[in-house]
Amino acid sequence: MQYRQNNNTNKVIGAFILTNLVVTGYFSVQFFGSWINYYKQTYTTTNTYPTSLPWISTKSDCEHRGRDWRNGKCWDSEHDMLF
Repeated sequence: MQYRQNNNTNKVIGAFILTNLVVTGYFSVQFFGSWINYYKQTYTTTNTYPTSLPWISTKSDCEHRGRDWRNGKCWDSEHDMLF
């Protein structure tokens, strides 16, 4: 006995698969969009972390580059945490 699928059954299965792909795609775009927005708000605001720059060893070189000389070290006050 051979099993033959009805043409309507194929249409229903195709519509179901297409609907699932559209819904999954929509929610994926929403998820990644909100994640990127969260990332931008969290890491691109004024979150800076001062750090010393060990490759700059003189006060004049430090100040020439627009940084601060404190305690015998050159400090970058605009250093990003993700650097």
